[in-house]
Amino acid sequence: MPNTHHWRTDVLMLLTAAIWGSTFVAQQLGMASVGPFAYTAARMTLGLALIAPLWSWRGGPFAAVPRVDSTGLWRDGTLLGLVLFAAINLQQVGLLGTSVSNAGFITGLYVVLVPLLLALGGRRVAAPVWLAVALATAGLYLLSVQPDASIAPGDWLQLGGALLWAVHVLLVGRYARRHDALRLAVVQYAVAAALSWGGGCAARRADGTAGAVGGRGRHRLGWCAVDRGGLHPAGGRAAPRPPHPRGHHLQQRGGVFRAGWLVGAG
Repeated sequence: MPNTHHWRTDVLMLLTAAIWGSTFVAQQLGMASVGPFAYTAARMTLGLALIAPLWSWRGGPFAAVPRVDSTGLWRDGTLLGLVLFAAINLQQVGLLGTSVSNAGFITGLYVVLVPLLLALGGRRVAAPVWLAVALATAGLYLLSVQPDASIAPGDWLQLGGALLWAVHVLLVGRYARRHDALRLAVVQYAVAAALSWGGGCAARRADGTAGAVGGRGRHRLGWCAVDRGGLHPAGGRAAPRPPHPRGHHLQQRGGVFRAGWLVGAG
């Protein structure tokens, strides 16, 4: 039942967008008491704890997706984990030097970068896709960017993160067809969590402060924000993405949800 499967996957992608849109505010709040690497590490670990018990689940909502598990699962999952680690920590560190609205808009530019990378790779991208990309980007700009916004130092890190998010989308689109999607998600989150804990410890030794790993101050606020952010991996990145370019357009709806959270928080 391919139509049923696509409908179910689209719903999961919209749910992912809703969760992702709320995490930008949570990410900034979380760093009131914990450092960027610590926040990411705890977030990845929470997501891992939620999806790891599903390792052996064979009849779940992704049963219609062919599972071609192989020894390449660990290799491909590790590569995804490396890209995820780099993308999410560029985004997190970048939030120290820019606003949530700027970060949301720049990160959302991956919707432009995905078809651009596909085109550079030799894949034909239809004209309606480019039109949809232009409209989505314009809408995201109007929703996210303040009239008095300016370029901040953290924006360049956000741009680098957006490029890596686009690469991650393309890699997941390829590897989710080869392997069990849940197992692939478990491996990538284990790698991203381990690297983030290591990065936090290294940053703490380098600057001699608790901020890189533990932080001080409003711990309850920070760890509640981790709780919110950790739901995103469990709710979205474990799911196989719909065929390109439809999947990342659905997840781009995160900008709408993020704008709602910004209005509510502001």
